[in-house]
Amino acid sequence: MSLNQENNAAVAEEAEIVIDKNLTGPSSFLLLEDENILVVDECGHQLKLFSKYGELKKTIGKKGKEKEEFYYPTDAVFFNGVIYITDRYNHKVKAFGLDDGRAIWEAGGYGEGKGMLIEPFGISLVGKEAIAVSDFGNSRISVFDLNGNFLFVFGEKGIEKEYYESNSFK
Repeated sequence: MSLNQENNAAVAEEAEIVIDKNLTGPSSFLLLEDENILVVDECGHQLKLFSKYGELKKTIGKKGKEKEEFYYPTDAVFFNGVIYITDRYNHKVKAFGLDDGRAIWEAGGYGEGKGMLIEPFGISLVGKEAIAVSDFGNSRISVFDLNGNFLFVFGEKGIEKEYYESNSFK
């Protein structure tokens, strides 16, 4: 890639590079300390980092089931250079370095046992030492340390789903 006279990126003729600025289903976003905006593009299976002016700076991940891939990511938090992401249909929570965009760890997996997740949806920092993940499919909150180690779980199933489907909550 080279710069043209206006200092805009130009694509070399022999290797066409396409950067997708489009969002196909953003589910959440973060305003980072440096005023960049990190968007969780759930239907695009990626995280996209934009400048405060909307210029795409970086794309992290792609659709898939591997450690550095996503299958409907839904939410993220950022702390100390690391992005923590809920990966809904891979049933995991993952950590990525913001600078290099590489996966650091992943935790969870489909199941009901301790440390297992079913459709994790939301995430929040707990002080400076842990993350809490809303485990939608298990109707609970699972807590992990910042290295992905399971700590504890709280909550249990309340009103059954059928109650909501049969009433005015549709």
